Amino acid sequence: MLNILLVGAGQLGSRHLQSFALLKTPCHMYVIEPNDASRVRAKERWDEVNKDNHHLITFCNFDDVRSLKLDAAIIATLSIGRLNILKMVCELSVQHILCEKTAFQSISDYEAAISTAAEKKVNVRLNYSYRLSETIKHYLTLVKPPIDIEIIGSNVELGCNLIHYLDLFSLFNSTKVTELEVPQLLIEDNNTRSTSLKSFYGLVEGKAENGAAFKASFSNESNLDYQIIFSSQKEIAVINESQGHFSVGNEKVEFNIPYASKTTAFEVLEMLKGKSSLPTLQDSYLNNSLLLNAINCHIYPEVTKDCICPIT
Repeated sequence: MLNILLVGAGQLGSRHLQSFALLKTPCHMYVIEPNDASRVRAKERWDEVNKDNHHLITFCNFDDVRSLKLDAAIIATLSIGRLNILKMVCELSVQHILCEKTAFQSISDYEAAISTAAEKKVNVRLNYSYRLSETIKHYLTLVKPPIDIEIIGSNVELGCNLIHYLDLFSLFNSTKVTELEVPQLLIEDNNTRSTSLKSFYGLVEGKAENGAAFKASFSNESNLDYQIIFSSQKEIAVINESQGHFSVGNEKVEFNIPYASKTTAFEVLEMLKGKSSLPTLQDSYLNNSLLLNAINCHIYPEVTKDCICPIT
């Protein structure tokens, strides 16, 4: 039986939980979640899916799992204080950790996390779900860089989602992002997850080392289709998330975002096999640093590695 630790069983964490309930391999889920309402909702969602009852679930705390041999852990908390949580998980008997984005609120925390993972010899992967799309994987094999990417995000928050598209931009161009700026940024105090967090909307522009261009517009309005546009020398391809399709020229196929409730368990098993397609902390360090600095320029008079970005 697999022993899996889940830290954070809120809206997203409970979906991770559901993914394991669908596994054919029996697993014991150890869930750390201090909020009573979140625990109740997580158990309800678990019961919705765990029809065969060959899995186990235990709500616990860190002391309860210190003596266990854990196969993997998932960190699905908010970004607030995530470095301390990562350190606590790394102190356990676990070699593989799947971590939600945005990973950390400061560059100094990110660097400390990389050091901790290296010291404890723990494989930490970041859950960039677009990488798990079979449609995107297939299209990646058909095109050659440079590939420009444009995002039209209707009713989409910038801080929580931008890292997904920077990751795609790096992946499709097989090179690093060299420039990133946010020439227009709207900061709102309407983040429902915590009073210490902000919601960001605006325009993002960037470039890759090979000259490819990146552009993203994140709006808090809902009157536009949510699209990802790939432009190569050969063609233009469009993912229309609002309408649920991926089109290249006259060809159109169905497209759905890979949901955590369907993908997490599979990806954790891939990590255990050493086959994960998700990036490590080190792989995504540059993109995360560029993102944090670009937003922090609008918040702090002087931006340093220690600046805390109020990002989800």
